[in-house]
Amino acid sequence: MKLLKINKYSDYLVIEFMDKVYALSSTVYGSGFKILTHVVFKKVDEDFNVNNPREYSKNFIAEIGLPTDSTAVFLTAVDVAKEYIYRSINKPLPISIVATLGFSHYTCIDEKYEKYSPSTINILVVIDSKLTENAFIDLVSVVNSVKTLAFSDTLLSCDNNRKAFATVTDALIISSYQRGVLLKYGGAGTLIGSNIAKMIYEIVLRGISNKLSIRDRFRYVFGIDIDYLKELVLRIYRESPIPNIILKDVEKEVDRVLEGLLTDPNIWALGLAFKELDYKGSVGAIPNLSIEEYNSDTTKIVADEILGIALSTYINGWKGMFTYYWIDRIKDEIKEFKKLPMFTDDLLGSLIGGILSKIYDRFLHGVKT
Repeated sequence: MKLLKINKYSDYLVIEFMDKVYALSSTVYGSGFKILTHVVFKKVDEDFNVNNPREYSKNFIAEIGLPTDSTAVFLTAVDVAKEYIYRSINKPLPISIVATLGFSHYTCIDEKYEKYSPSTINILVVIDSKLTENAFIDLVSVVNSVKTLAFSDTLLSCDNNRKAFATVTDALIISSYQRGVLLKYGGAGTLIGSNIAKMIYEIVLRGISNKLSIRDRFRYVFGIDIDYLKELVLRIYRESPIPNIILKDVEKEVDRVLEGLLTDPNIWALGLAFKELDYKGSVGAIPNLSIEEYNSDTTKIVADEILGIALSTYINGWKGMFTYYWIDRIKDEIKEFKKLPMFTDDLLGSLIGGILSKIYDRFLHGVKT
């Protein structure tokens, strides 16, 4: 059963309902409990900054000839005509979802924000059923909870070592044709709630994952940019260079080795293990390890070194492990390591150790790496 019509234009979408819907909305225009006939997804510039976005939205609705009293507006920096997501099911009840996903300005607990950006997650849910207001509010809770779970299951994190849970300007509409089966509740334990949860989780998780480049993924897992890692490898290499080897050749070999490592899911799996432990340690979620102990990099924890041994050994056997030991001894002299969390500094140390050991193998012994 078709619940809506999507009309695409160069910089906006118009969602046209088959009939009037009753909706609960958090949009910049058309918020609250409302009767809606249309929903607009409007693309704006990334530096969009107007004093009254509500008035801006109202004027835009009037300009394109839609009713101002029954239209809600999502604003986003996403190219809505090309990047919107549509999902629909008919059983157990007809449900349609339209979403746009922008996540460049996500938020984490304790992170400070001076500027709010329209790069946001906008979600419209349409249900062909009759909902009580209780059910509407239940579904808002379900959508937001599952969206947060999907964020948590991606690699997005902030500089304060906390996982991202939303963007700073997310918006949501839950709408219903208010006919057919009466749904008194819409929580996670209900059929409607569990089905919408599954749909939202897949949309947000896959949408974010598909937008992440290798460079993005590396930065979120390993804590620094790929190019910065290469600079760090070469800086440490210069402390113990190989005679008669041109630095340009070493740079090329670093690129080649790193490119190969980043095609290996085992490297990413171990990297995620380090990262997840830093997430847990920073909030006191590792049993018998206080936040204060974590922040002071207490010597009672050796799991970081154990994982470092595992990663460096996996990369290049005992040679990788011993090079990691060398990095671990000198890391206090490297300012970049001083800023890293407990587990991430060993993650980088073991990765750099593994890469350098392969470089030495290649140029000292002619070992193909």
